[in-house]
Amino acid sequence: NVFLQPFVEEANYLSSIGVKWKADNVHTVRSRFIPTCHCVDSKERWKLLNMTQYNGYFGCTFCDILGVSINSGIRYPILPNPEMNVPQLRTNESILQNMIAAYHIGTPVKGVKGPAALMNLHHYGLLSGSAVDDLHAIHEDNAQHHTELLLKPGIGALSAEEKIRIINARMRTIKTPTGIARKPQDIKRRAQWKGSEWRNWLFYYNIPCLTGLISHKYINHLAMLSFGTFLLSQDEITRHEINVAENCLLKYVTLFEEYFGIQHMYYNVHLLLHFTTCVRNWGPLWVYFTFNFESWNNKCIRMHVTSPQNATEQIIHRH
Repeated sequence: NVFLQPFVEEANYLSSIGVKWKADNVHTVRSRFIPTCHCVDSKERWKLLNMTQYNGYFGCTFCDILGVSINSGIRYPILPNPEMNVPQLRTNESILQNMIAAYHIGTPVKGVKGPAALMNLHHYGLLSGSAVDDLHAIHEDNAQHHTELLLKPGIGALSAEEKIRIINARMRTIKTPTGIARKPQDIKRRAQWKGSEWRNWLFYYNIPCLTGLISHKYINHLAMLSFGTFLLSQDEITRHEINVAENCLLKYVTLFEEYFGIQHMYYNVHLLLHFTTCVRNWGPLWVYFTFNFESWNNKCIRMHVTSPQNATEQIIHRH
């Protein structure tokens, strides 16, 4: 709120009063600016809406799924579960009502703790203005999480070491087009892979590299995530393609619980069910993804931070 409150005040001024400027040195034009959506990862989205964190009950910002406690953590099953409610989608109005109710009774209402600064932002929908970040939720989380599960012993007849050896041999034979900046890297170093490398793995490399190493059902399952995400990441997308992607991701999440168990149903797996809502609201995933921002964050740190102390202040003064 320290940042958002002054931002809301400035944004409301720009959307109502705007700024005057001369388009041709003669005619005065008044331009108004309206913030449309925010795109942050799961670690930050709940903070913007003053909600329970994703690892707590009612931790989803898009629906009111309760979640179940497994191994001292909250999991988000999709298969019928006696401990859980049938989740309903949140709306702009329901979140606002929950904020007001939580303020009056002093306790969270369906995961909403109370008012948030963004509720005062004009022309803004608390739910519809939230866009999901594919960099963290899909590529750096779900793609990596799923890959780690497939490399474990017990998935296929080969050991993890033998799978990795064969995958690396196949990766070395891949000739990528010039549009792919990062070339295939040793999968042993996957802990250091960037988001773009996980995206390339999910979109292009995983199926040819894993074919024959694991059973066909696991290949088909991973292909659902790959194909559904690829459709949502196109330069242009039709309503029919959004529906196809939605069905792919719904089936993927359902089979994920069936194949790997409820203990692996983390929040970002559940979040895949809400990606198509964001695409219907704002367009393909690339329109609001955070790849470029992450890149510039790293550049700012390298250029302006010389000491681990007070890094934020260093960037402010030197940028």
